[in-house]
Amino acid sequence: MSYRTYSFILKNENDNELLKEQITKEFPFHWVREIFTPFRGLVCQVFHSYREVDYERFPDQYFKDQDEVEAYFENHTENHLVTFSKANPELSFAFVEVDCFGGKCSSNGYILKSGEKTFENQPHHSGHMDLLARLDPASQSWFFYPFRRSFFQDKGGINGEIMNVAFPALWMVINIDYGNNPEYDFQAFENEMLLTKIKQYDLYLMKVDEERVKVMGTFDVMSTENVEEVKNLLQECFDGMAYYFSLDNFETGEQIVLQAMDDELVKRLAATSYRANAFNERPFIYGDAEKENKEEKQTPEKEPQAKPVSEVEEDDFQEEEKSGGFLGFFKKLFGKG
Repeated sequence: MSYRTYSFILKNENDNELLKEQITKEFPFHWVREIFTPFRGLVCQVFHSYREVDYERFPDQYFKDQDEVEAYFENHTENHLVTFSKANPELSFAFVEVDCFGGKCSSNGYILKSGEKTFENQPHHSGHMDLLARLDPASQSWFFYPFRRSFFQDKGGINGEIMNVAFPALWMVINIDYGNNPEYDFQAFENEMLLTKIKQYDLYLMKVDEERVKVMGTFDVMSTENVEEVKNLLQECFDGMAYYFSLDNFETGEQIVLQAMDDELVKRLAATSYRANAFNERPFIYGDAEKENKEEKQTPEKEPQAKPVSEVEEDDFQEEEKSGGFLGFFKKLFGKG
């Protein structure tokens, strides 16, 4: 599976609504959303695969043939961003290209101000960190929510770390509480686990090395009930362990932090990539019930069909992105698409 996007990001601590309207008008087939972490601003993004959308699917006969579609999505974001930057000289824009294959990711781009490049870097698995830090020096996290496929549909996200605990021990803890609960789907592999409360939220755990477990997740419904449920789940399942979790509301910017880890360790882990190497091997799964369903669970899903933003039905997009069980969730994650 591959995943490639073109994005531009800006920091703006003021009301972003007017600026968001301007960007949406100037980039009509891109996703645009306000962000609150690691700083407040806006992100505008398009998938490389959109160049394959049939030209007749776009509204108002926007393109006359497929060549125009391909040219638009290959070049328009960068070319038009220069014009937009000149019209907004007070803003700095970070243009970032993300390219992932088999779990290994690289990113690169440049900083644009008044239509001129002020900084540029080469592809590297932490290239985006340099660019985001140019917008805000306090931004030192490798994890960035907008680089997941489903960011523009999710209502919220989960980001965290667990340290110094055996991965099978985590499986046993979660399996005892949720493995036989009909409200949840729990799938466990040698290096990865996924707990899903259908159409409510997901929690994904990935063994990075013998000491570190990366935790990520999404909220489909960011209700008070779901937030409290996830808080209790994290605190009860991982009680006594060294952990850090943030629960982020993408619509309001509210953030809840659960921490049982030294601040310096939190900062060090946040700045350390967990996608430097390819990671897509899942040689076996725990539990007889899961083994019986292996063939069904590991059937790859069909690639989500790209749609112009003006034609997207949000529920339809979410169902395509979330279908396919464990593999469907992979495609939501930076490096799993």
